[in-house]
Amino acid sequence: MIHGVSLLYRVRSLSKVSHKEVGKRNEGYLEAYFQLMTINGSVHIFNAARELKILHVFAKGPKTSLEIATELDLNHGILRLLLDGLVELKLLEKSNDLYWASPTLLLLKGSYENLGTSYWEHLPEFVRTGVPLVQMNEKTVAEKEYVGQVESLEWMMSATAFEAIDLLEIGRRRKGLKILDIGAGSGIWSLTMLIKDSGAKATLLDFGEVLKVAKIKAREKNVQNRTSWIEGDFFETPISETYDLVIVGNVLHIQSYDKNIELFKKIRSLLSPNGEILIFDLIPRRDGNNLMRILYELGLRIRTKSGKVYKRHEIKNMLTVAGYSRFDFYDLDATPKLIGLCIAK
Repeated sequence: MIHGVSLLYRVRSLSKVSHKEVGKRNEGYLEAYFQLMTINGSVHIFNAARELKILHVFAKGPKTSLEIATELDLNHGILRLLLDGLVELKLLEKSNDLYWASPTLLLLKGSYENLGTSYWEHLPEFVRTGVPLVQMNEKTVAEKEYVGQVESLEWMMSATAFEAIDLLEIGRRRKGLKILDIGAGSGIWSLTMLIKDSGAKATLLDFGEVLKVAKIKAREKNVQNRTSWIEGDFFETPISETYDLVIVGNVLHIQSYDKNIELFKKIRSLLSPNGEILIFDLIPRRDGNNLMRILYELGLRIRTKSGKVYKRHEIKNMLTVAGYSRFDFYDLDATPKLIGLCIAK
């Protein structure tokens, strides 16, 4: 009844203004409607391409629309429309009638291939019960999940890593460092630092299957002679050395508040007297994409037991409890206003 009264009031109010004013007021809502329709249609184009195995034909190289239609027994005219839609979505690239995979399509590996559909389908049940689909906080689940994601994350974070290295002045103001990379994944943060600073050395810590990917990346970057490896869970693995720089990349958001304090305390015991901790994570910013942040956190909650997107003051509080006294936060722009950096001493 309240909603009905509110709507009636709005209709009566609108009747007192000109059609031009009404149109101007509705312009933003109309744009939002068409944007939602476009997003929905785009997702259906993508899912149709996956279902019809269209995306996989480009593994063998560029193809014409007729070659794809013949190979997959599809209607050629309709297929061309769908392929052109994929070009507009930047999944394919095109010259005349020749199509090939874009870097975006190459990113869609492992669980990224379905854009998280397996998680999102659990959303109604999750809203009802609060029970996540999987719990990536647990070791056996985490190792299996991250092996499928690590190469895509390498591609996704590469530009941000170089942006951060310039900000940190690696190889200039910070050089010859002994680095520990916790939850290293592909080693995108630490290995990129080794490229920039020939005097630096890095130890990468992660699960065994994940480190297999990092070792390949180290050879590709020709820094394998300055890398060492620790296989296991950081919370359980004894570490006797100290480091000038400890990197915590995309780890905070999958841990609880108390677990992060435990993490920071252990790291503090591993820092040299002038050592620093670098935290790369999704740190909300004022000019960020709020919808993207909400979607990220929802997806995170669906697949973890205690995952959370932590705000700056929460990160600062956790670090303070763990014994740190200096904090500097920076926004990184290369990954569309998602990733931030915190430096603590």
